[in-house]
Amino acid sequence: MKVVGFAHSWAGLYTPAKASDGSAGITLALHKLNGITQVTDTHVEVLAGTSFAQLFQELHAMNLTLAWPPGGIQGLTVGGAVSVGFHGSQMSVGGVSSVVQGLRLLDTSGNAHDLDDSSQPQAMRAARMALGMCGILTRVQLPVTPEFHLRRRRWRVDDMDAFLDQQLPQLKQQYDRFHW
Repeated sequence: MKVVGFAHSWAGLYTPAKASDGSAGITLALHKLNGITQVTDTHVEVLAGTSFAQLFQELHAMNLTLAWPPGGIQGLTVGGAVSVGFHGSQMSVGGVSSVVQGLRLLDTSGNAHDLDDSSQPQAMRAARMALGMCGILTRVQLPVTPEFHLRRRRWRVDDMDAFLDQQLPQLKQQYDRFHW
């Protein structure tokens, strides 16, 4: 059995599943398993088939946004992004898997396992970016923050080494959310 999300990856991860005897396996698409199941002022719990575009739209209606910006590929499913370690666009934070606060996995017997860092840190480490090897990811808990707006500025840099050594550290210190 194999779960597929947005199928953004060009790797063999998206190839149809095969059973151990070589016959056709089961390929699951979770895009209909979508939406927010719980939201607080610090986190959102979302079903794994929810696209980032849908999640941002629903959070916007609550004046919230993700504390971890996923970058420009809004069609990715949250579960797929977590499972493959999607990297996003922020320099000071790791991939989306690194900010997951909790998740629910279904094992091969269909049993649900709710994991978080405080009660099962080793299981959480294994489930993060597990490529489906630990079970089917059905829910993900991510940090949220009040909605904010970014201002975009462009400038030309003639000396990249000087920019990286001098200007970039100053910009990162001056602005809480500096993307380049």
